[in-house]
Amino acid sequence: MDELAMDRANWSGNLLHLDFNTKKPTEQRYEVTLAIPRIVSPGIHPTAAAVYIDEIDVFIKSHQGKSCHRSYPCLFDKSELANQNNSINSFVLMELRVKRVKRIEQEIDTSIKQEINISNILPEAVFSNIVSWLPVKEAVRTSILTKRWKHAWKYVTRLDLDPESISKSNVKLVRRDSQNGKKFTPTRRSRADLERCTRSYTSIIRSIQDEVTYCQIVHFPNDINCGDLEKWVEELFMKKKVKALSLKCYEKPTPDREYFVKPLVLRPGIFSPLEFLELTCYRLFNTSPFQSCEKLRILKLSSLVLDTKSITEIFSLCKSLEELSMVDCYGFSELKISSRNIKFLELRCLDIDNINISAEALTTLTVDKISCKWSSVVIDAPRVTEVQAYSNVEGVCQELREMYLCQEKLLERCTGFLSCHERSHPLYSPQMGYVSVFRNLQSLSTSLDLNDIRHAILLSYVFRVCFQLKKLDINVEVRDPCKVGNLYYPEHLFWEKKESFDCISNCLRAVSIQNFRGKVLEMEFVRYVITRAQSMHQVTVRCAADCTAEELTATRNLLSFPKSSMDISVVIVPPSPTAG
Repeated sequence: MDELAMDRANWSGNLLHLDFNTKKPTEQRYEVTLAIPRIVSPGIHPTAAAVYIDEIDVFIKSHQGKSCHRSYPCLFDKSELANQNNSINSFVLMELRVKRVKRIEQEIDTSIKQEINISNILPEAVFSNIVSWLPVKEAVRTSILTKRWKHAWKYVTRLDLDPESISKSNVKLVRRDSQNGKKFTPTRRSRADLERCTRSYTSIIRSIQDEVTYCQIVHFPNDINCGDLEKWVEELFMKKKVKALSLKCYEKPTPDREYFVKPLVLRPGIFSPLEFLELTCYRLFNTSPFQSCEKLRILKLSSLVLDTKSITEIFSLCKSLEELSMVDCYGFSELKISSRNIKFLELRCLDIDNINISAEALTTLTVDKISCKWSSVVIDAPRVTEVQAYSNVEGVCQELREMYLCQEKLLERCTGFLSCHERSHPLYSPQMGYVSVFRNLQSLSTSLDLNDIRHAILLSYVFRVCFQLKKLDINVEVRDPCKVGNLYYPEHLFWEKKESFDCISNCLRAVSIQNFRGKVLEMEFVRYVITRAQSMHQVTVRCAADCTAEELTATRNLLSFPKSSMDISVVIVPPSPTAG
């Protein structure tokens, strides 16, 4: 059998979907998708933690649209499949989907094993990839299903070292109550029990016989003090050739985390072999571990305490960064990013004074809940094609909301809505005036109040300057209802009087609106879109969860509006009956 390489893996419900293809070129090249059930058996003896597959349904589809479907009791080889269909060379996509799964809650004797014959269902290469996506404890349990797979867990390509998944399952204790009788209360794992689990990390790492592509290590502060964390990382780099690493300190949040979060102390240059690095819950004032990190392409920082100097040094040492994510980081006052390589940037839950971003290759920008004065934000990213701008401040009082860089402030700043007359602005040109940062924008996801005339004006300006906008996703966020505009005509006529911008006439393909209530300005905006956008394919309107019957009736009137094209589909999603 050809060697298999995994392209993609993701969980869907309780099934793990894995995409494979053959590394070696063959006459018949296949893409195989396996839907494998999650094997979870807390409190069950390892030999009883078994599943077996009764039947596998095979769906084959060709590029020409032809398809066929057959059921097999176990995995088949290529020759068998070819006998079933003489034109197999034209079929390139196979989907093997597990239909029925049963868990055995008893000891598995030899006769049952022979009847199941599970070793014939999946080849070892596929099985090793599957168990790589399981926690260590479940991977070991799964490997004992058959002698053939006894040591398969030692060849996993992904390693998840988490004391929560390695420790013993909770044991239910009986607590007697004089009034209510017996009550079963599950015990909680103590911190001491979890800390003992990390002591097995060394033996687990040394047991792995193959190279590991990704490893996650969840540890405790003492593991840094005694040098264990550095030993684990060194072992992974030297012998397992790890290229992707995630480190997380098991530390509960405290009121003043800056003084309680553990400093990350590792030898200089220890991260140099990595292409992917994720750090969570540390104090990071010593940047020497980032020395010689020319290979690092993806960096994710979460719940870190670090100063402005440390951030600047990290960016200067990691010159090949293509993706950067900073979530809930604090301790610094200025964020300055100047890079020719960064393509993806995510900034969430930051409290800083200044933001200055210069990234000529940046294509995707995500901003959410940033506390920063909007006039101190400068973004120069001419190639941005996708923006997600939110400010998740629901339930926050108006005074505190003003502290955050709301999404409308970001849009006002980057589209030139407020900056077009500021000659001192870095993006102002005497010949061209203010050049919009989002002039190449193709996809915009944001929260706006479509019933606020100021937001309506801002949205129209987005249409004016974003010539290539194809996809628009708006979550209607109700703001202060007392705001009024200074229009010389009634507000409900705003969209009716607006001209058809090039973006609306030629580019816009899809619009999605959430939290819709059928208010006047909302309705007029949708009318404007479906009557002016000649290239539109679909408008999706999702009603608010607490939408009233009157609001739902008003929303359904959208279906009677005239359309600029017969190809436009208007979809109205009513609130769920169980919502609220």
